[in-house]
Amino acid sequence: MSRTLARTALIAVHLAILPPLAAPDALGQLPGPSLILRDSLILQEDAEHYVSAPIDVVQRPDGSLLVSDAFANAVLQFDSDGRFVRAFGGPGQGPGEFMGVGPVIAVGGVVGAVDLRGMEIEVFDEQTGVAIGAIGLRPTMRLTSMTEVGDSLWISGMERDTWMSVGTLGATRLPSLARTGSRDALQLDRVAVPSPYRTNPLMFGALGSVFLDVGASDMVVGFSGTPYLLLSRTGEPIDTLYLQPRLRRGAPAEEDVGSFTEAMDPLLFANEISVLGPLSRDEVGNIIVVHSDLQVGRAAGGMGPRFSDTRFHVSSLSPDGARQCADTEIPVASGGRARVALQGSLLLVVDQIPVARGEVSTVVRRFEVNPSTCDGEIR
Repeated sequence: MSRTLARTALIAVHLAILPPLAAPDALGQLPGPSLILRDSLILQEDAEHYVSAPIDVVQRPDGSLLVSDAFANAVLQFDSDGRFVRAFGGPGQGPGEFMGVGPVIAVGGVVGAVDLRGMEIEVFDEQTGVAIGAIGLRPTMRLTSMTEVGDSLWISGMERDTWMSVGTLGATRLPSLARTGSRDALQLDRVAVPSPYRTNPLMFGALGSVFLDVGASDMVVGFSGTPYLLLSRTGEPIDTLYLQPRLRRGAPAEEDVGSFTEAMDPLLFANEISVLGPLSRDEVGNIIVVHSDLQVGRAAGGMGPRFSDTRFHVSSLSPDGARQCADTEIPVASGGRARVALQGSLLLVVDQIPVARGEVSTVVRRFEVNPSTCDGEIR
């Protein structure tokens, strides 16, 4: 069977096992953007290298994929046919190892991945996987996303000393900075963090993620716990766009996020709201945003949260925000640990599908988001 026919057959099987999507309600809004399924790729995992708890995924220009995985505490690379290529890093506290792997980026011939617990960015040679070193993060900094723009690395997160959220760094500096281990190289010095994050520890702890898209003259910034996108130029806001929910739950009410009280239950809070992120813009400037509706319970013995099903929705806005296509539900397999990412109009969905005898396989679906057709359909 040809590669094209094999993938077509595989797509049909995958979509058949997905749960039915909810019917649009009558809120008087345009349905979400259409999603065009480009292909569906099974990753060829083995007993040593497999995806179990994906955190982030990046597609390289050659079609290969980088997947950071919390269970492996490594970045796993697969080629355009789904074959395993190499692992960057592994669990541990030594050079090139992760205590809690997070967002990943490939830029300037290196692969960088945030160690969320180790408070540093581990940097590797992209061609060999050899660890180059690590760029330290200050204890007051939380780094949640990275994006490549030209020869620059743009980072977003929160700096509690200054309450700023965006910074940039020349990509060619990454290897030398990693070798020195500097903790002062990365600065978040643009776009102020909204006030609820400063006054409510629950907002900062649970929803303190920041996402951005950087253009030639401006940037779009979104904060996970707010219903707004900020359009910013040279770090100063120039417009605010409101994201209206249609199928998803929506952002927390203002009275719930102004300040923290002992009566607030973090799990109930998480189960009543939508979480913003990631976001991107297509080549004509339409803004594309993903929201997650989490389902969180308490693990056995009360040992932290337990995540079950998550629903993902994608929305789009025209460049000026005047036309909004709200909430197309992204199909994912029930019970799996899916993760989504955006690169322009490309939507990447890392999902886990049941196969046989309780086993699962990891599939990466690649969708094209079409903001010009607001029908909420998946094609």
